[in-house]
Amino acid sequence: MSGDPRVEKAKFELGPVGVGGGDIDAGDLPWAYGEDRITAVVRDPDSAYLYWEVTDESIAAARAHLGPAGEGGWCNLRVYDVTGSPFDGTNANDYFDIRVDRADREHYVMLRRPASSMTVEVGVKTHEGFFRAIARSGRADFPRGSPSPSTTREWMTVLSGPTREAPPCVTPFRSRYAGPDPLVPRPGDPLGGDTPQDPAGSSPGDPSLAAEPAAPPGGGALGGASEGSTLSSSSIGGRVERWSGP
Repeated sequence: MSGDPRVEKAKFELGPVGVGGGDIDAGDLPWAYGEDRITAVVRDPDSAYLYWEVTDESIAAARAHLGPAGEGGWCNLRVYDVTGSPFDGTNANDYFDIRVDRADREHYVMLRRPASSMTVEVGVKTHEGFFRAIARSGRADFPRGSPSPSTTREWMTVLSGPTREAPPCVTPFRSRYAGPDPLVPRPGDPLGGDTPQDPAGSSPGDPSLAAEPAAPPGGGALGGASEGSTLSSSSIGGRVERWSGP
């Protein structure tokens, strides 16, 4: 069926001209669709984008409902903070109003309340402070403005197949080093700041390793004019080094 040329050709058919087909760019978009609606879209943790449409009939009905003062009423956006509760029109945490023109269709609102929730209504407001809503948006939830406070770790193994018996996608690390184990400083080593120790268990304080002067020829004293030999020992990195010389 996939090789049928009729199927391949049908993918690019737009239908008969005059019935949803023809030039896709022909004509202009309508200014309005004849519906009362408002939509709130979260832009970032601090702001949101609003767009709406209200009909002339709905504005006239809202002005009539507001009484004589409604004749001088204007289009208005009412932004509600509904964080932490289902909004029923009366239980918002707080709200503020934004006056807009009749020809306005969109607005950016800067709330600066990360991790909060808002709902917006568009309607008519009078100089007396009364407001008649025409349309209400859905709930818009703002993200946090900072990293998550949760520091818990959850480890997982990605398998190479759909079953639990499949091996991991990545082989665990295995060292290919085959030499002797590296020398790790111990509390008694010079790097540890304490007295160094010999791996065999002896220490520089062992009398058998203490520096012993050899008897100089002629019975002269060390450090004098007579030459002599000295046997000394020192510990470097856990090893005991011995040397002898003048």
